[in-house]
Amino acid sequence: MGATEDLTRLSYVRRLIILSRELGAGGRVKFLVNPSIHTVYNVLGRSTAFIHVKPYKPFGIVVAETTAAGAVLIIQDQATPGSI
Repeated sequence: MGATEDLTRLSYVRRLIILSRELGAGGRVKFLVNPSIHTVYNVLGRSTAFIHVKPYKPFGIVVAETTAAGAVLIIQDQATPGSI
C-alpha cells in the first residue's frame, strides 16, 4: 500500500508483484497503489501485520500509523555502515 508517483516506484511495485507470484504468495498478498486515506486507515485497522518494503527509509509516518493501528510491523534491515 503506497504511492507510486514515478516510473521508478512503479517498476519497484511491479517487481514486488512478480516476486510474490514467483514465491507462491500471489493469491495471499494484495498491493494497493495510491489508495485513499480512508482505505489506508481501513486496511491498517483490519491488519495483523504490515510489511514495510520501501528501501532506504526504515522510519516514516507509515511506521507510526501502523504501530498506532496495532499491527505488527515487518521492516527490512537497511542500516547504513557506521549508523546507530
